[in-house]
Amino acid sequence: MHRLLSLLVITMLAGCGMLPSPTPAPSPAPTSPPSPAFPSTYLSTVTPSPVPALLPTPLPDGSFRLSTGDGLSLTLSADGQVSGLEIDGVQLVTGSAPALWVRDMSRAADPPVSNLLSNPGFEGEAGWETLMARDAEVAFASDQARSGNRALAVAATGQGMGAVIADPVPVIPGHRYRVSAHFLSRKGYISHPSGSAVFWQRDLYRYPYRATGLYLWWVDATGQRIGEEPELAAALHWHAQVWRRLNREVNAPEGAAAVQVVVAARPDEGDTVWVDDVALIESPEADRPLTGEVTLRGGTLVQRTNLPEAGLAFTVTYTARSGYIAVHTQVADTTGQERALEVAWGAPVSAQGWHWWDSIRESRPITTPMRYFNAVSADFSTWMPMSLYPVTVVEDGARGLALALPLDQPRVALLSYDGGAGRLEGRAFLGTSPQAIHLAPRADFTLNLYRTDPAWGLRSALARLEEFYPEWFDSCLNPDDYAGFEQGDFASQSGVQAVARYDAEGVYTAHYTCADMPVKMDSADGPPPTLDGGWERVAAYAAGDNPLHRAHARAFQVGVAYDADGEPILKHVGVFPWAPDVWEIAWVGNLDPDLPEGYGQYLLTEEVDRAFTQATAVGAQLDGVFMDNFMATPTVDLRPEHIAVADLPLTYSFNDYRPGVHTMSSLAEYLAALRAYLDSRHGADKGISINFWGLATVNFLAPWIDGFGGEGEVQKKPTNWNPAILDYRRAIADHRLQLFSIQEPGLSVADVKAAGERALFYGILLRRGPHGTGWEAGAEEALERYTALVRAYNGRGWEPVTYAHTDHPDVAVERFGSDVFTVHNWGDAPATYTLQVDLAALDLGAPSGVSELTTGEAVSFTIEGGDLLIQDTLESGQTHVFRVLRLEGSHEKPGGQYAEGSSPHHRRTA
Repeated sequence: MHRLLSLLVITMLAGCGMLPSPTPAPSPAPTSPPSPAFPSTYLSTVTPSPVPALLPTPLPDGSFRLSTGDGLSLTLSADGQVSGLEIDGVQLVTGSAPALWVRDMSRAADPPVSNLLSNPGFEGEAGWETLMARDAEVAFASDQARSGNRALAVAATGQGMGAVIADPVPVIPGHRYRVSAHFLSRKGYISHPSGSAVFWQRDLYRYPYRATGLYLWWVDATGQRIGEEPELAAALHWHAQVWRRLNREVNAPEGAAAVQVVVAARPDEGDTVWVDDVALIESPEADRPLTGEVTLRGGTLVQRTNLPEAGLAFTVTYTARSGYIAVHTQVADTTGQERALEVAWGAPVSAQGWHWWDSIRESRPITTPMRYFNAVSADFSTWMPMSLYPVTVVEDGARGLALALPLDQPRVALLSYDGGAGRLEGRAFLGTSPQAIHLAPRADFTLNLYRTDPAWGLRSALARLEEFYPEWFDSCLNPDDYAGFEQGDFASQSGVQAVARYDAEGVYTAHYTCADMPVKMDSADGPPPTLDGGWERVAAYAAGDNPLHRAHARAFQVGVAYDADGEPILKHVGVFPWAPDVWEIAWVGNLDPDLPEGYGQYLLTEEVDRAFTQATAVGAQLDGVFMDNFMATPTVDLRPEHIAVADLPLTYSFNDYRPGVHTMSSLAEYLAALRAYLDSRHGADKGISINFWGLATVNFLAPWIDGFGGEGEVQKKPTNWNPAILDYRRAIADHRLQLFSIQEPGLSVADVKAAGERALFYGILLRRGPHGTGWEAGAEEALERYTALVRAYNGRGWEPVTYAHTDHPDVAVERFGSDVFTVHNWGDAPATYTLQVDLAALDLGAPSGVSELTTGEAVSFTIEGGDLLIQDTLESGQTHVFRVLRLEGSHEKPGGQYAEGSSPHHRRTA
């Protein structure tokens, strides 16, 4: 069989495009290729299908009704309140309520309220006691202070941790509180804990990790602490060379009568961390409901609301289309100042007793007055809530209602249901700045409201989103067209020769690029580098003789993102498997192609264009571009030069409440320029593939992506290989190609088989990564077998709605094309179950047979009530793959791939 090589190895050549170690070998100056044409504004080449608007209906009382043509209608009063929301004539609201709300956070960093802590500056021991001092000395020291004369100092004598806890402060359940503090490290950075984007965005807040940061320990009315440990509020992410502010807002939970603030530090051995100016306040900023006159304009309804005392003006536009209602909200600042705003649109849906869907597989009954959401952090430097999925659903078994965020509009937003207020809403975190000269002082976001099939929960919402916008889910990459996949540095002469060889073998080739800004430092045997030393290294390359190194270093200087203190935002410092002999420092980059000499321009000219131009010159065909560490550094960039060229709306930092550019948005601008360049220079059949790291933010970049890679461990630390993450990434990749590189040493045959069974279920192509060393004999062969099995059906494309289910709670189903069903036993024991397939929904007619792919055997079945029934047994962790054969006949391609039913979701053919 052809070798199958993944799109996602991150260790080839210099590894993530790093500036090299000192004294590089001299190289001749390259011939500069012609520069691509960079769009001056965000160019959306993924254009939504035109769908005609359905005209609103004026009602006798001055209100208006919008209808979608499929049984959903929304009624707005003359002043913009939601007075009706119906599905098939069933009213879902119990009374009128404003649809639009705003919460002004522009002055939240310095609010006019009192600090609830008695000794926030550690000017003595009053109000604090030591909670932990493990291999660390905890003191109230005078050698550093941000204000006053003292600060908390935690000095590590080993790999230890120190913490202090404040006296209890009374709180009111349900009220909002903010906790903040400033941190400083003698070394300049903190290296523990460390992890990928999944860790910083999700796992850190769900599991009991020990981190430098702020914690809250709630206390009940009897004075007893709630829980065995305090809850993490915000963790320090690496950089602390200057006083670094951490901040988190929380709602006091039910049962809490008081709270104790915990300040913790986990310095590296020999380092000291200081903490000062801790604050706990009750948040004074309230949600403000907004109303305003609604007028009929053409085929839309427009509501305008002006708040001169707040310096804000709002315009909400409602457009009914076939199947959904688009609600577009724009806010404009009239003061000329920086603004940080929570802007929410929602409907007063009475959903008590309904179900809220967290994912494609899990739901919760709505039974308590809590807020229901499934969020991760959009910022690895603090908690910035963002919905993991771009859609949300509530349903009562008879009807379902969805809110969705359009995938071509990158925004940080939270979709939720407020069980106390009875409100289904989308809340966007928007910023405006006079520095954003491309944007004017405006920001906006859009929500789509539509009905769903309650039987399929969140899956139905995803399927309908694809129905409305099929372009967002298409791809030019059909895995059946290639014998394998390879990525690497193809901009060199040897790289071009490799492309020619791969062409002859039918292997897809993608030129490697990286979203981060890593720099190789000195030998790993030496001491850790300093951050200043890293920038001195970059400056030396920028002034050196090698033109490629000069351009690369200059791109770092221009493109690095800044925090509120004007400091470059750090990703990590360490010695890593991809460069085990040297220290590496990596920073966060802004890839906006409008930045002259910036990192986005560097990637397009010195990497992508050079690789394609050289390949074309020798008659070789490079098939696409690969980006490593995709959205591995989600954060808010506050650098003024970067804000000035932004073409997508700003958000704001949750640590400092300053408006800035989210790295998701700058990457979207780069992808738009990359797609335009590939289309205009080399053809619309050139693919863009990624190493999928980030969560939630990737949703709004997915329309540009043709292949979704991943990597990591599958046994010891399956950060990227657990069911919740696999469900999410399968849903976002949708029909498109998924691959995974196993980067774990010492695996047994059984370990590889366990990973292969999951890969079968999700339709993921596996390979052994370069760090997957020391495997048991036979493990590689087992992996190849699973790869061949997946290739037999994954080109048909994953579908969100399965139209199939089982009668066993541990046995789950996925569907590929219309006739392939993967079934997996997630339980710890064998499971005997019945698979039931809705033949009519899938237009399968009367089947002539059923085959099971892993055994190659025919499977017996029955048909009852138009449904196909298969009785089967699965061992724990086992997957079966069933294909329903049609009466009209079927044939298989060479290599075992199915002839008919391949995925229709491929675009941009040459």
